[in-house]
Amino acid sequence: MFNFFSDKKEKEDLHYVMRSLESNLQNYFLEMKPSQLYEPISYQLLSGGKRLRPLLCFIVARSLFFKYEDVFHLALSSEMIHNFSLIHDDVVDKSLLRRGKETVPVRFGNDLAIFSGDSLLAFSYLELLKNCNEKNTKTILQLFTENCVSACEGQALDILYDANHLMTRIEYLVMIEKKTSSFLAMFCAISAMLCNATSQEVKAITLYGKNIGIAFQIQDDYLDFFGEESDFGKEKYGDLLHHKKNYLFLMAVENKINRYEELIHIYNKKTITKDNIMECVAIYKNSNLEYLIKKDIEYYYSLALSELSFFKNNSGKKMLKELVDFLSERKK
Repeated sequence: MFNFFSDKKEKEDLHYVMRSLESNLQNYFLEMKPSQLYEPISYQLLSGGKRLRPLLCFIVARSLFFKYEDVFHLALSSEMIHNFSLIHDDVVDKSLLRRGKETVPVRFGNDLAIFSGDSLLAFSYLELLKNCNEKNTKTILQLFTENCVSACEGQALDILYDANHLMTRIEYLVMIEKKTSSFLAMFCAISAMLCNATSQEVKAITLYGKNIGIAFQIQDDYLDFFGEESDFGKEKYGDLLHHKKNYLFLMAVENKINRYEELIHIYNKKTITKDNIMECVAIYKNSNLEYLIKKDIEYYYSLALSELSFFKNNSGKKMLKELVDFLSERKK
């Protein structure tokens, strides 16, 4: 998974700590009762994923000359709260597939999915506290809780915007910043705080995480139409099927591409057919949207890279750069 990192020793150490993380996630809830609550959690955690948030926690620590193990519980916390948000997303969006498998609500039902997600949020707090100390606990818990609120605000905006095709790209960016990139930024910031970073370093790594998060979400919107379903691991054209007006749609409307009125009509239909999907694919592919959206993705990744100028040169900083290069080329 980490073959894109060039430093052999760092790569070996990272493989070791990530295997330990996977083992913890695999065994964490196995013996807990009632099994009806914890089985869906284990199912969600073991369904795979990119583990981007733990990875960021680890390499931010290395960029500040700390060990991966110094932020291990934070990394566990990051994966727990991320999967809490995914479970709730799948309930709201009525999603059928996640990472190529049935979603938790499909397999276990909405009621258990909601309570399992809530439990993951609580456990993420418990893991976070294991890495805190007397000096930083209040500051870190406040930041953590504020970002939980922000994520809920983003989810609420997502639901509200589904019914409004006049939403602007700026409004959409505010929504994904709250819903998606705020957690990436937060875990970068907390990892830095736990590693005695200066206020300037905390600010810079926060913006690094924020801009990666924005680029990542725009990339997801792009891949939903232009990616290969076998690579993507989600329901193909899921945003369209669920009437979600994503970045691609908003860019089409803002630029008034050829036949954009037809796009609006299709997205607002009660039922979207296979023929409707093919019409949208044709409209998008016969425009310059693919070029425009790739430029925006590149822009936010470049903003992330610019923040690394505030860090001293070491293997961790190099890994932060290499991560951006890898993410910018991802296909899923």
